[in-house]
Amino acid sequence: MVNKFLSLALLVTIFVILKPNEALACPICFSGDLDSSITQSVNWAIFTLMGITSGVLSGLVAFIVHLVKHSRQALGHKPKLTEGDM
Repeated sequence: MVNKFLSLALLVTIFVILKPNEALACPICFSGDLDSSITQSVNWAIFTLMGITSGVLSGLVAFIVHLVKHSRQALGHKPKLTEGDM
């Protein structure tokens, strides 16, 4: 398993070294025209996907926190009081 991973890492490293132009950017980003409509569309697509991904991950974290809280209550643990609660 480790040998396959090292072989793949070596192959990717060789590819990046031998083909630097293809490894730098996609053709849309590589053109350098920041005001084109295609570049703006790609930027909005990236921001949208980042927003959706962060929203789903935030929901997953909130659900895990919810499960931990309820499992502790089910086991009889009392929540710790802070100074603001007293």
